[in-house]
Amino acid sequence: MKTVALATCDKFPDLTADDQLLIEQLNCRGVKANPVVWNTYKLWHCFDAVIIRSCWDYQFKPGEFLDWVRRIETCGVPIWNPARIIEWNIDKAYLKNLEEFGAKIIPTVWLDRSSSANLSAILEAQDWEEAVLKPSISASAFQTQVVSRETFVTKQASLEEMLVSSGALIQKFIPEIRTNGEWSFIFFAGRFSHAVLKQPKEGDFRVQQRFGGYLNRTPPSACLIRQAQRIVALVGQPILFARVDGIEIEGELHLMELELIEPSLFLGEEPSSAQRFANAIISLL
Repeated sequence: MKTVALATCDKFPDLTADDQLLIEQLNCRGVKANPVVWNTYKLWHCFDAVIIRSCWDYQFKPGEFLDWVRRIETCGVPIWNPARIIEWNIDKAYLKNLEEFGAKIIPTVWLDRSSSANLSAILEAQDWEEAVLKPSISASAFQTQVVSRETFVTKQASLEEMLVSSGALIQKFIPEIRTNGEWSFIFFAGRFSHAVLKQPKEGDFRVQQRFGGYLNRTPPSACLIRQAQRIVALVGQPILFARVDGIEIEGELHLMELELIEPSLFLGEEPSSAQRFANAIISLL
């Protein structure tokens, strides 16, 4: 019997309820799946593969996380997604690469670690009334906040704090996030599986459920699915799973994030999605 590790964090030692759906589907197919906390376990060579799932603390210790990923691969155990993909995807600067390849992204000002920047000057130079400030290494809206020409004074300290430990992004605020919401398109082995539309609570812009966001059951158009598929194809390398997060603006999908490390895959929202994920894993084994 093949055995795989489903890597998680100590906050979810048994995985999230969503990821637990995958265990049952793998077991039904003759593959034993074990939840394992990524930064406490040692015997990774005992597994036939490691699948990264609920490692929702990696943004607090990215160096340690990347060292762990490399150790897994060095000891000859396949890790998915692969280390080279994770190294590229962990910093949001990857969005610049995808834009060069043809993806539409939100207008962004990129700031390097240890650089100096003035929020007021940036907003004025870009002619933006509002913008979104976030670290270049982050997850689950960690430290993400809206800044405006009225609030830049109080947000300047947040920017300076970010630049001590990582780079930062300042993105034009897109009002459609409040009205249209944010799409998440899920792919397994490069093939579209399902999608969800995430919407923020009234008065907010963050679509994560822990901030009051909720899921809308509206299905995506075939046109949006094709656009998301083209974004996944831009990676140009084999990947087990991908989540394309974007906003629809006048019929076009504008990429917010291409999640290739540990995204929630909303397996509970589509009855057969856990089966498709399990089948994709088995094809790799």
